Amino acid sequence: RDDSGNPVRVVGTHVDLTERKNAELALRESESRYRHLSDTLEQQVNERTRELTAALAAKSQFLANMSHEIRTPMNAVLGLAQLLEREPLTPGQAAQVRHIREAGDALLLIINDILDLSKIEAGQFTLEQSGFNLTTVLERLANLFRFSIAEKGLHFSTRREGDIPEGLVGDPHRLGQVLTNLCGNAVKFTERGRIEVVVIPLAVTDTHARLRFEVRDTGIGITAKTLANLFQAFTQADESITRRFGGTGLGLTISKRLVELMQGDIGAISTPGQGSTFWIEIPFARAAAGSLADEPARRGGSPTPPTKGQRLAGLRVLVVDDVAMNRLLVEQALRQEGATTRTAGDGQAALDLLKAQPGGFDVVLMDIQMPVMDGITATRAIRADANLAGVPVIAFTAGVLGEERTAALAAGMNDFLAKPVDLDTMTELLASYGNNEALPASTPAFTEYPQETVTVTIETMTQAHPEATPKLDDLPGVNLGPVLELLGGDRELLGQLLSEFIGEFESLPAEADAAVQAGETEALTRRMHTLKGTAANLGLMELAELASAAEQTLKQHQPVADALAALRTSLAEHLPALRAAAGG
Repeated sequence: RDDSGNPVRVVGTHVDLTERKNAELALRESESRYRHLSDTLEQQVNERTRELTAALAAKSQFLANMSHEIRTPMNAVLGLAQLLEREPLTPGQAAQVRHIREAGDALLLIINDILDLSKIEAGQFTLEQSGFNLTTVLERLANLFRFSIAEKGLHFSTRREGDIPEGLVGDPHRLGQVLTNLCGNAVKFTERGRIEVVVIPLAVTDTHARLRFEVRDTGIGITAKTLANLFQAFTQADESITRRFGGTGLGLTISKRLVELMQGDIGAISTPGQGSTFWIEIPFARAAAGSLADEPARRGGSPTPPTKGQRLAGLRVLVVDDVAMNRLLVEQALRQEGATTRTAGDGQAALDLLKAQPGGFDVVLMDIQMPVMDGITATRAIRADANLAGVPVIAFTAGVLGEERTAALAAGMNDFLAKPVDLDTMTELLASYGNNEALPASTPAFTEYPQETVTVTIETMTQAHPEATPKLDDLPGVNLGPVLELLGGDRELLGQLLSEFIGEFESLPAEADAAVQAGETEALTRRMHTLKGTAANLGLMELAELASAAEQTLKQHQPVADALAALRTSLAEHLPALRAAAGG
């Protein structure tokens, strides 16, 4: 009751301690289940991420291998077309051969685009950071399109607006690739008028420069509706464009990815019927004053290349390869173009020669996989020596996988030249490193190979055994045209090389069996790599492909019996013809 005596209802709350403990226990169990579920989900996400990463890496590896396999027959097609272009042809035949080369070059571009896109998606794409001259990039761009521009009657020019530093630090190859894609599209879609490449400084300081590159054309233009789809993979503005002009639509996609990797931006402005302007904006560090004086790849740049046969006049080249016939082949090709050479059979011998003659060579062609000292180790030693650090080194190898190229560049190599040798590609690359200084009189121009060691020509031996053996050129997977071009048509020298090839690899099947039984897979892998490059350089493409397949199988730690059996069969088929062609 209250103070007045009236009854009052009291409402109370009773807390059962047992229920409270049960509730707390249930809460802790729920938290435990939640943490377990969270951990499980995180583990599953990590596993799926690893699986996706492995799948992307496998895809990249597969495309790299496929790229190599496609390049091999394409090399034969383009090599034969190159030889035909040097023959007396009617105007119609010359045009047909030119179209063959153009189509082959276009196919190689598609292959390279697909490989680049795969590497970017797999996170295996790395950019170079080196000093370069902007002028050289622009001059190479102009040279690349000189003939296609002339054929269409277009006007092409490059210019700069404002004060733009000459020396930059970045990836000149990938910058050139992007500009090449943009200019290629401009040429494709412009029937009359002009194409102009303009470089505009956006922000320039003592240490950095952000530049805008614009590729302007007077072509067909693009509607606003289709501009948004331009940078998507395998996409063009509309189907009529694909039908009329062809193409995969990969060029702009890869350009966009490359520009983004370079921390830049890309875009386009266009009016249908009035042309287009594609632009990229990229930040660069500025090269220190004088740091590009010895930059090897950018000393050339003449818009008019020298006549064939003297394009490397005065160039001093050190050829490093553990296979004698490869050294001889490259020496002969370089000699045709006026270069002077020395050779070394491994990285240590090359390093010793460079130290003995500092400043005696303009460029080093360096194989990667060699005994005693490999090319990667030798290049690192060169870069660590103050007297040799500026010597340009070009990787010269049968390996074309992304990780091999990355390792070569990371070691300090300046460029990458793939085997088999293509005379024009090698000459063009080496010419950009030339300073036209004469080789010192104390240095032999080249190693002499006595002609008396070859006693019979290929034609003689082939005729002497018309029924006993097939003619080498008639065997599948053999293309002697490019190698004969490299040798200047010297069939006696080719016979010597083939003889050395037989001596080097005739016993390979027995060696392989012994290596497999002894578990010496690393040594066998090196042998397969050597066979791959040597056979490719001699035009024995089937043997090169089979050696490549065996090498990859060994690297992946897979059973190699089938690959070796195929290689053994092919060697058995080729050896009789090789002996006949080589002189016994």
